[in-house]
Amino acid sequence: MSVSDYGRVDLKELFSSAEGQAKLGLRLSQNLGASGWRPEREQNGRPSEGGSETGPWHDAIGHLLGLLRERVEATHAILVLLDGEPREWTGVWSVGFGAEGADVGWVEERWEALEGVLGGGERTWESVDLPATGTSTAGQEGSGRGSLWATPVTARDRTLGILAVGALPARVLSASERMTLDNAGFVLGQTIGDLWGEEGSRGILYAMIQSLAAALDTRDAYTRGHSDRVAMYAMAITNELGRGEEADLPGGFRDELRLAALLHDIGKIGIRDEILLKPAALTDQEYGVIKKHPVLGAEIVKSSGALDYIVPGILYHHERCDGSGYPLGLTGEEIPLVARIIGLADAFDAMTSDRTFRPAMSQDEAVGILQKLSGTHFAPDLVEALVNVYRQGILSSVRVAPAGAKEWIETEASQIEKTFPGLGDRIPSLPAVVAKLNQMVSDPDSSVSDIAQVLSSDEGLVSRVLRIANSAFYALPGRVGTIPLAITILGIRTLRSLVIGTALAEITRSLSGSAEEASRVWDHSVNVGVWCRWIARKVGGADPEEAFTAGLLHDVGKGLVLQVLPADRQRIRPRLLEAEESCALEKEILGFDHCELGGWAAHRWRLPGVLIKSVRWHHEPEGAVGEKREVERLVWIVHVADILAGVKEASAGDLAQLLNQKADPVVVRNLPLRDEKAIEDLLPFVEGGLELARTLFSEETAQVAAGV
Repeated sequence: MSVSDYGRVDLKELFSSAEGQAKLGLRLSQNLGASGWRPEREQNGRPSEGGSETGPWHDAIGHLLGLLRERVEATHAILVLLDGEPREWTGVWSVGFGAEGADVGWVEERWEALEGVLGGGERTWESVDLPATGTSTAGQEGSGRGSLWATPVTARDRTLGILAVGALPARVLSASERMTLDNAGFVLGQTIGDLWGEEGSRGILYAMIQSLAAALDTRDAYTRGHSDRVAMYAMAITNELGRGEEADLPGGFRDELRLAALLHDIGKIGIRDEILLKPAALTDQEYGVIKKHPVLGAEIVKSSGALDYIVPGILYHHERCDGSGYPLGLTGEEIPLVARIIGLADAFDAMTSDRTFRPAMSQDEAVGILQKLSGTHFAPDLVEALVNVYRQGILSSVRVAPAGAKEWIETEASQIEKTFPGLGDRIPSLPAVVAKLNQMVSDPDSSVSDIAQVLSSDEGLVSRVLRIANSAFYALPGRVGTIPLAITILGIRTLRSLVIGTALAEITRSLSGSAEEASRVWDHSVNVGVWCRWIARKVGGADPEEAFTAGLLHDVGKGLVLQVLPADRQRIRPRLLEAEESCALEKEILGFDHCELGGWAAHRWRLPGVLIKSVRWHHEPEGAVGEKREVERLVWIVHVADILAGVKEASAGDLAQLLNQKADPVVVRNLPLRDEKAIEDLLPFVEGGLELARTLFSEETAQVAAGV
């Protein structure tokens, strides 16, 4: 995505989204007041298309149309907004058109005539059919032949719509009344144009800020990606606090926090490399130079004139609650909230990053230290929020585990190839954008801007990611409107989960022998994914979103087996589609099982090692013994989720008994899920999660079921 791409504003999104309408409504009300269009009484314009009938935008349009009709003593007033080609209507608003939908039908019938306004300026029709009004300001009722005046609504040299008034019976508009109509069209066009330009400029500004933050981070290989990570941690904390009001509107809290976090270290651009990159401990004098960077950063940002509102987050992010921070030694709530959040996020990332003078701490160690500093260095409520999101696994979404697996994958692949020569070539590839994105999120040199640019090259994928990110499944406190914001709020691993999930549905559809088989495999995978997500939240030790992805992936080998089964080995097909484990029978008949084949596929797709191993060992969790804790934990979670998701409408007691019977004893002993109470506490979340997941992946599920 180039900088110019960030400046493009989708007018349809601006007109139809709740956020866009709120901005338009507020600005239009301000402009109407400034132009003398103050309402004498409430007027309501009814939208026939294009969104909710309430809210600032519709209220402002209602005032405009009602006042326009009143001022020219007309019986009808109508606004048609367009986007793209003329017939791609964004919406129709009207007063005086009687029955619901009458205005849309009226515009459809007369569009060829009205279209002339778009290229020829103001138009007048002395005789035109107008529908019944009910009771109008002019006291007219019924339908008949009237007169119509129309003017184009333009913004930034682009015609965006038509504003018109009608009189029944026909009469001639005076020169002052025509001027009133033109004035109304001008105010509306100016409002849209101003906001359109601001949105485009804001997009360019955000892209430049993201690029500047990434460029700053490249000065020090040990802190590469630091600004992006601090922004992500800060967003996680503020979401936990419930600070989602105003979403990412300019000047809103989350907008201020995100931009200030990205630029919190911008003052370091004025620190010499021999101090900033010094591998040994700093002298007192050198540390004094470093401590100047908040002030330098505030001066740099303030000089821009456009970002004054983010200066507090930059200037005060090293202040501490007990007054031991710098540059001013502020205490407690004297420190702005945005700076308190950034300071905590900054400290957490510094602790968990490798430095020249010490290795990175684990997140667990860093959280423990921050808890000890609660009330002195950092605000207790913020530390509590950070601890909560850490326990939920959200913080681990920011960093990506390295990809790769041990040589056993290649050894097993060699054995499978001997049984079915050329099978590796039949493993489908991930879509190009998904493969590229997967590679980038595993690369510590990739920035949020880089990832957003790749993802934005696929409009369908962007639409799906934003739809999912704004769904109840993630329950974010504010709307996510852009891919960079989605990455910042959700984290890199979560974004990868969403992208892999959408790609996996297509792979499942194409691999299985029939739409019915594909649906069974896909439904079970989604169920296991939801169980994994909530088990990970309950027991900890694994990222819930990575666990969700592992659940979606765990049976990908079944689709491959179903696809390649030779005619003389079809007897295993029913067992593959059952919830019961069939690995032993698969090995007896085929010489390998779906876990081995699925692990090989995940390896060929270059997925992270933790996902490869969760697919390979979910039926044999002893295979993960000796791995890192997060790998072992994730394998155990998928193992348990696969068992629990295979049973429908069972009680907590039945599920606990099933788990103790079928799960690996080591897993049962180490995961706190073996008793009825633990599962009973989990069931409501899983049931709600399943309902949300069905909505979340409704489009993918429908495509799998249809086999298209």
